[in-house]
Amino acid sequence: MKIHHIKKLALLGAVSAIAFINVQDSQAQTTSQIGATFSTAAAITSANVTDMDFGTWAVNIGGGDTPTITQGAVTSGAPIVGTVGGAGSSVVSNTVAPAASGVINVTAPVATTLQIEGNVTTDFTDANLSLSNIVFTDTILTDTAVPAAYNGVTRATIVTGGIAEPIGFGGTLTISGTPTAGTVFSDAVIDISFTY
Repeated sequence: MKIHHIKKLALLGAVSAIAFINVQDSQAQTTSQIGATFSTAAAITSANVTDMDFGTWAVNIGGGDTPTITQGAVTSGAPIVGTVGGAGSSVVSNTVAPAASGVINVTAPVATTLQIEGNVTTDFTDANLSLSNIVFTDTILTDTAVPAAYNGVTRATIVTGGIAEPIGFGGTLTISGTPTAGTVFSDAVIDISFTY
């Protein structure tokens, strides 16, 4: 065999080897997929601190009156004695000052304002007593009416993120008849909710 035939065979062998390798590379391909997830947390927590206390009153309804006791809200300590309206010929007199506003501690992850709503979900079972007109106070607002549904406008201010902050609540007690003397009425319930 002549030298130039050997060279030609060697060259063809090298080209074949390269072609074979390229074919193997183009077939060594695979595709896998991974998913992605994202979760959101409620991030707002709230907890009852104290119940709303209107204090102790001597009540004697007369003349068809329907007196009211309106109590403001504070975030800690005792509120002032509620103001009496519509008494007319009735006797509605405070004998023991109220001990506390209703207070809820609210924690948000950042300083923000939260929408607020509130509803008397269980009124006093005594027919002479009715709770309404819930108000709240925070570090910015005082005695602002709590809407029955989120309205995008009424907001409680959280000054510091990650720290429980008190929101105080008050309201109006309407007395339509003389309740039983020497009795504690403590069965009214108010649901307060917060959202961003």
